[in-house]
Amino acid sequence: MRSQLLSETGMDVSTRTVERYLRVLGLKQRQNDLADGKITREGVVEHIRHARDALLANSAGYRRMRQILVTNYGLHVPRQVVYDILKELDPEGMEMRLKKTCKRRVFRTIGPNHIWAADGHDKLKRFGITVYGFIDAWSRKVLGIFVHVTNNDPRHIGVYFLRLARDHGGIPQKVTTDKGTETVILGAFQVQLSYEFIPNISLEEAKKHMHYTKSTHNQKIESLWSRMMTEHNRPVIDNILQHMENGSYDDSDALQK
Repeated sequence: MRSQLLSETGMDVSTRTVERYLRVLGLKQRQNDLADGKITREGVVEHIRHARDALLANSAGYRRMRQILVTNYGLHVPRQVVYDILKELDPEGMEMRLKKTCKRRVFRTIGPNHIWAADGHDKLKRFGITVYGFIDAWSRKVLGIFVHVTNNDPRHIGVYFLRLARDHGGIPQKVTTDKGTETVILGAFQVQLSYEFIPNISLEEAKKHMHYTKSTHNQKIESLWSRMMTEHNRPVIDNILQHMENGSYDDSDALQK
């Protein structure tokens, strides 16, 4: 604070004088481990890298990252420092967050089972846990969540879809997923069943009952993954990391995964 006063006002006041005035005014100086010499900037960079990789916080903004540093590492660092470091490590991500380019899209659905949205969730993949889910886009009801060692096998995804069709007594008017190899069998089932059981429909019209989009644009199911990250993933990750730290779990061992 003494150096800040000198640079901003030109007044050179001793540290003890500053501390005395803080006590008189009932003010507390915000903790700053960087200024106190408890950690270097390079150390902060390493902790942020670790949080982005090990704690899966690679999408965290500077406010959230600052909170992570306090909660998980016991570090108190100014927001501006965290902002500057994230801008160095992830310039594109920071620019997107500042510009707010991920705007909500208009999404229209006429009722239950009009559209089923499906997608995979990979945030726990490094620990051998992958998830694939389906929701009803109108009600946002979770139709099914399937946990396996992989969510990239098209046969698995196809079977998940058929199980849901059996359990719910039919198929939706449309299925929306990202266009990947894992969804080819699901897509084939949706088109073929639409063609066979919807009266007077051509094959070209049946193909329109399967809609492919970018995973980031599949906003209904993405909102589910966002809630899952907030409410459920963190306890799972914390538990796994605790076992990794005490040596009872090795995430590089395929058998343990």
